[in-house]
Amino acid sequence: YRALARLRAGGFEFYLSESGLREAIVGELRGGYALIATREDLGKDGLDLLLADAFQIRLSRTIDRVFFLLNLLYPNYTRQIQRVRQALESEPGNTRALAIELLDTLAERQVKELLLPLVEAPVEQLLEIAHKRFDIEHCSPAERLAQLAQSSDLWLRTCAVFRIGALKQAKLSEFVLAALEADDALLRETALVASRSLFDSQRFAELLAAHAADGFPVVRRYAQTQLEIRRFA
Repeated sequence: YRALARLRAGGFEFYLSESGLREAIVGELRGGYALIATREDLGKDGLDLLLADAFQIRLSRTIDRVFFLLNLLYPNYTRQIQRVRQALESEPGNTRALAIELLDTLAERQVKELLLPLVEAPVEQLLEIAHKRFDIEHCSPAERLAQLAQSSDLWLRTCAVFRIGALKQAKLSEFVLAALEADDALLRETALVASRSLFDSQRFAELLAAHAADGFPVVRRYAQTQLEIRRFA
Protein backbone atom coordinates (compact mmCIF):
# COMPACT_ATOMS: atom_id res chain seq x y z
CA TYR A 1 0.00 0.00 0.00
CA ARG A 2 2.83 2.39 0.87
CA ALA A 3 4.60 1.70 -2.44
CA LEU A 4 1.41 2.22 -4.44
CA ALA A 5 0.64 5.46 -2.58
CA ARG A 6 4.15 6.78 -3.30
CA LEU A 7 3.87 5.91 -6.98
CA ARG A 8 0.52 7.67 -7.30
CA ALA A 9 1.78 10.68 -5.34
CA GLY A 10 4.76 10.81 -7.71
CA GLY A 11 2.47 11.22 -10.71
CA PHE A 12 2.41 7.65 -12.00
CA GLU A 13 -0.96 6.84 -13.52
CA PHE A 14 -2.44 3.39 -12.96
CA TYR A 15 -5.90 2.01 -12.42
CA LEU A 16 -7.18 0.95 -9.03
CA SER A 17 -10.79 0.05 -8.41
CA GLU A 18 -12.36 2.55 -6.01
CA SER A 19 -14.77 -0.09 -4.77
CA GLY A 20 -11.80 -2.40 -4.22
CA LEU A 21 -9.99 0.28 -2.24
CA ARG A 22 -13.05 0.93 -0.07
CA GLU A 23 -13.43 -2.79 0.54
CA ALA A 24 -9.76 -3.02 1.52
CA ILE A 25 -10.17 -0.09 3.94
CA VAL A 26 -13.15 -1.71 5.66
CA GLY A 27 -11.25 -5.00 5.80
CA GLU A 28 -8.31 -3.34 7.53
CA LEU A 29 -10.64 -1.59 9.97
CA ARG A 30 -12.32 -4.89 10.77
CA GLY A 31 -8.88 -6.31 11.52
CA GLY A 32 -8.25 -3.43 13.92
CA TYR A 33 -11.46 -4.08 15.82
CA ALA A 34 -10.68 -7.80 15.90
CA LEU A 35 -7.31 -7.03 17.51
CA ILE A 36 -8.96 -4.91 20.18
CA ALA A 37 -11.63 -7.53 20.88
CA THR A 38 -9.00 -10.25 21.20
CA ARG A 39 -6.86 -8.12 23.51
CA GLU A 40 -9.80 -7.31 25.76
CA ASP A 41 -11.02 -10.90 25.85
CA LEU A 42 -7.60 -12.05 27.00
CA GLY A 43 -7.81 -9.64 29.92
CA LYS A 44 -5.06 -8.94 32.41
CA ASP A 45 -4.44 -12.61 33.17
CA GLY A 46 -4.20 -13.63 29.53
CA LEU A 47 -1.91 -10.81 28.47
CA ASP A 48 1.76 -10.29 29.14
CA LEU A 49 4.15 -7.56 27.98
CA LEU A 50 4.99 -9.39 24.74
CA LEU A 51 1.38 -9.85 23.67
CA ALA A 52 0.34 -6.37 24.76
CA ASP A 53 3.19 -4.85 22.75
CA ALA A 54 2.37 -7.03 19.73
CA PHE A 55 -1.26 -5.90 19.74
CA GLN A 56 -0.27 -2.24 20.02
CA ILE A 57 2.17 -2.44 17.13
CA ARG A 58 -0.25 -4.33 14.90
CA LEU A 59 -3.04 -1.87 15.62
CA SER A 60 -0.76 1.02 14.69
CA ARG A 61 0.24 -0.72 11.47
CA THR A 62 -3.41 -1.38 10.65
CA ILE A 63 -4.16 2.33 10.94
CA ASP A 64 -1.10 3.09 8.79
CA ARG A 65 -2.44 0.80 6.06
CA VAL A 66 -5.83 2.50 6.23
CA PHE A 67 -4.19 5.86 5.61
CA PHE A 68 -2.11 4.52 2.71
CA LEU A 69 -5.37 3.28 1.19
CA LEU A 70 -6.97 6.68 1.78
CA ASN A 71 -4.03 8.23 -0.09
CA LEU A 72 -4.78 5.93 -3.00
CA LEU A 73 -8.49 6.68 -2.86
CA TYR A 74 -7.97 10.47 -2.63
CA PRO A 75 -4.67 11.15 -4.48
CA ASN A 76 -5.33 14.90 -4.59
CA TYR A 77 -5.30 15.10 -0.80
CA THR A 78 -2.12 13.17 -0.04
CA ARG A 79 -0.48 15.89 2.07
CA GLN A 80 -3.61 16.57 4.06
CA ILE A 81 -4.09 12.87 4.78
CA GLN A 82 -0.46 12.53 5.87
CA ARG A 83 -0.88 15.47 8.26
CA VAL A 84 -4.00 13.88 9.69
CA ARG A 85 -2.13 10.63 10.37
CA GLN A 86 0.72 12.47 12.08
CA ALA A 87 -1.65 14.59 14.14
CA LEU A 88 -3.65 11.59 15.31
CA GLU A 89 -0.48 10.23 16.89
CA SER A 90 -0.12 13.36 19.01
CA GLU A 91 -1.64 13.97 22.41
CA PRO A 92 -5.25 15.22 22.52
CA GLY A 93 -5.38 18.93 21.79
CA ASN A 94 -6.04 21.51 19.11
CA THR A 95 -3.85 19.81 16.48
CA ARG A 96 -5.52 16.46 16.99
CA ALA A 97 -8.97 18.05 16.97
CA LEU A 98 -8.23 19.81 13.67
CA ALA A 99 -6.95 16.56 12.20
CA ILE A 100 -10.15 14.78 13.17
CA GLU A 101 -12.17 17.63 11.66
CA LEU A 102 -10.19 17.39 8.41
CA LEU A 103 -10.68 13.63 8.26
CA ASP A 104 -14.36 14.19 8.88
CA THR A 105 -14.37 16.41 5.77
CA LEU A 106 -12.32 14.11 3.54
CA ALA A 107 -13.45 10.59 4.32
CA GLU A 108 -16.74 8.93 3.51
CA ARG A 109 -19.30 8.29 6.21
CA GLN A 110 -18.62 4.57 6.61
CA VAL A 111 -14.87 5.11 6.92
CA LYS A 112 -15.29 7.95 9.40
CA GLU A 113 -17.70 5.98 11.54
CA LEU A 114 -15.20 3.16 11.85
CA LEU A 115 -11.83 4.94 11.77
CA LEU A 116 -12.40 7.81 14.20
CA PRO A 117 -13.55 5.58 17.08
CA LEU A 118 -10.55 3.35 16.48
CA VAL A 119 -8.19 6.22 17.32
CA GLU A 120 -10.12 7.99 20.07
CA ALA A 121 -13.10 6.05 21.46
CA PRO A 122 -13.16 4.19 24.81
CA VAL A 123 -12.83 0.43 24.77
CA GLU A 124 -16.50 -0.16 25.57
CA GLN A 125 -17.56 1.69 22.41
CA LEU A 126 -14.98 -0.16 20.31
CA LEU A 127 -16.25 -3.53 21.50
CA GLU A 128 -19.82 -2.49 20.72
CA ILE A 129 -18.83 -1.51 17.18
CA ALA A 130 -16.87 -4.75 16.78
CA HIS A 131 -19.98 -6.73 17.68
CA LYS A 132 -22.63 -4.70 15.83
CA ARG A 133 -20.71 -3.88 12.64
CA PHE A 134 -18.47 -6.92 12.25
CA ASP A 135 -20.19 -9.67 14.26
CA ILE A 136 -17.05 -10.14 16.36
CA GLU A 137 -18.23 -12.18 19.33
CA HIS A 138 -16.87 -12.32 22.87
CA CYS A 139 -14.62 -15.33 23.55
CA SER A 140 -12.99 -16.77 26.64
CA PRO A 141 -9.27 -16.13 27.25
CA ALA A 142 -8.54 -19.78 26.47
CA GLU A 143 -10.41 -19.54 23.16
CA ARG A 144 -8.48 -16.41 22.24
CA LEU A 145 -5.13 -18.04 23.07
CA ALA A 146 -6.13 -21.03 20.94
CA GLN A 147 -6.96 -18.72 18.04
CA LEU A 148 -3.68 -16.84 18.36
CA ALA A 149 -1.73 -20.10 18.62
CA GLN A 150 -3.04 -20.95 15.13
CA SER A 151 -2.54 -17.48 13.68
CA SER A 152 -0.82 -16.90 10.36
CA ASP A 153 1.03 -14.09 12.13
CA LEU A 154 4.16 -15.91 13.34
CA TRP A 155 4.98 -13.45 16.10
CA LEU A 156 1.46 -13.48 17.55
CA ARG A 157 1.49 -17.25 17.36
CA THR A 158 4.85 -17.38 19.14
CA CYS A 159 3.64 -15.03 21.89
CA ALA A 160 0.50 -17.12 22.35
CA VAL A 161 2.45 -20.38 22.62
CA PHE A 162 4.74 -18.81 25.20
CA ARG A 163 1.75 -17.52 27.15
CA ILE A 164 0.05 -20.93 27.10
CA GLY A 165 3.16 -22.35 28.73
CA ALA A 166 3.46 -19.52 31.25
CA LEU A 167 -0.18 -19.98 32.30
CA LYS A 168 0.19 -23.80 32.31
CA GLN A 169 -2.85 -24.19 30.10
CA ALA A 170 -2.53 -27.95 29.61
CA LYS A 171 -5.85 -28.10 27.74
CA LEU A 172 -4.20 -26.05 24.98
CA SER A 173 -1.13 -28.28 24.77
CA GLU A 174 -2.13 -29.55 21.32
CA PHE A 175 -1.29 -26.14 19.87
CA VAL A 176 2.12 -26.19 21.54
CA LEU A 177 2.82 -29.65 20.14
CA ALA A 178 1.78 -28.44 16.69
CA ALA A 179 4.20 -25.51 17.03
CA LEU A 180 7.03 -27.98 17.67
CA GLU A 181 6.68 -28.94 14.00
CA ALA A 182 6.66 -25.35 12.73
CA ASP A 183 8.99 -24.18 9.98
CA ASP A 184 10.17 -21.30 12.14
CA ALA A 185 13.06 -21.61 14.58
CA LEU A 186 11.81 -19.12 17.17
CA LEU A 187 8.31 -20.59 17.25
CA ARG A 188 9.65 -24.13 17.56
CA GLU A 189 12.07 -23.17 20.34
CA THR A 190 9.31 -21.30 22.18
CA ALA A 191 7.07 -24.35 21.96
CA LEU A 192 9.83 -26.47 23.46
CA VAL A 193 10.23 -23.97 26.30
CA ALA A 194 6.45 -23.95 26.89
CA SER A 195 6.40 -27.76 26.95
CA ARG A 196 8.42 -27.72 30.15
CA SER A 197 5.44 -26.24 32.00
CA LEU A 198 2.78 -28.33 30.30
CA PHE A 199 4.05 -31.91 30.47
CA ASP A 200 5.47 -34.19 33.09
CA SER A 201 9.20 -34.73 33.38
CA GLN A 202 9.26 -37.91 31.30
CA ARG A 203 7.25 -36.44 28.43
CA PHE A 204 9.36 -33.28 28.42
CA ALA A 205 12.52 -35.42 28.31
CA GLU A 206 11.11 -37.27 25.30
CA LEU A 207 10.43 -34.00 23.51
CA LEU A 208 13.95 -32.77 24.28
CA ALA A 209 15.46 -35.97 22.95
CA ALA A 210 13.39 -35.70 19.78
CA HIS A 211 14.77 -32.21 19.17
CA ALA A 212 18.36 -32.80 20.25
CA ALA A 213 19.23 -33.24 16.57
CA ASP A 214 16.79 -30.60 15.31
CA GLY A 215 17.50 -28.96 11.99
CA PHE A 216 17.32 -25.52 13.61
CA PRO A 217 20.55 -24.84 15.56
CA VAL A 218 18.85 -22.69 18.19
CA VAL A 219 16.31 -25.43 18.93
CA ARG A 220 19.00 -28.11 18.93
CA ARG A 221 21.15 -26.13 21.38
CA TYR A 222 18.25 -25.57 23.75
CA ALA A 223 17.29 -29.24 23.72
CA GLN A 224 20.85 -30.43 24.22
CA THR A 225 21.47 -27.94 27.04
CA GLN A 226 18.32 -29.00 28.87
CA LEU A 227 19.27 -32.66 28.51
CA GLU A 228 22.69 -31.92 29.98
CA ILE A 229 21.14 -30.08 32.91
CA ARG A 230 18.81 -33.00 33.59
CA ARG A 231 21.67 -35.46 33.36
CA PHE A 232 23.65 -33.75 36.10
CA ALA A 233 20.70 -32.67 38.26
